Amino acid sequence: GLFMRSLNLLLTIDNGYRPEGLVVMGVQLPDAWFADGAERMAFMRRLQSRLTSVPGVQSATIAEGIPPNTGFSFDVKIQAEGQAAPSGQPLLLPIASVEPEFFEVVGTRVIDGRTFRSDDTPASNLVVIDEPLARFLWPQERAVGKRFRLEDDAKWLTVIGVVADVKLMGPDDRRGSFDMFEVLPR
Repeated sequence: GLFMRSLNLLLTIDNGYRPEGLVVMGVQLPDAWFADGAERMAFMRRLQSRLTSVPGVQSATIAEGIPPNTGFSFDVKIQAEGQAAPSGQPLLLPIASVEPEFFEVVGTRVIDGRTFRSDDTPASNLVVIDEPLARFLWPQERAVGKRFRLEDDAKWLTVIGVVADVKLMGPDDRRGSFDMFEVLPR
């Protein structure tokens, strides 16, 4: 009975994405196969193109750092621009690198602002954050257009969008955890 109750609770959790019909496939590519990151990404784009031609597949997207391989940032002391440097406990911040269509493909609801466009690049330092992180950094303000950084001497990141609370760490991810998304290189 306890197992069934726990399973039922897990099935009713809002993960921040639409799991119906969603298939996540992990691909481990040996470094020796590719001269650089651009060649690796070209391979992934060819794979994506082939996947979208499979009957029944409506869309496909590429992402790095989604479960179970979330790209963590450990001991992050996030500092919002114009605010005092944080003095509390460092945060565990999962970071995922995604394609512009990622949020649409997985069914993540955009709460404010926008997600990535095809002309956004990693060098633009644009990020999409989830609602708990937005509330943590700017509890009484709109997060879109605001900037923060992950370390004292790190680059400033500009928030372009806020999405629903995404559970990058899985369905048992505690309430109030934070998630950040950056755009994959084209």
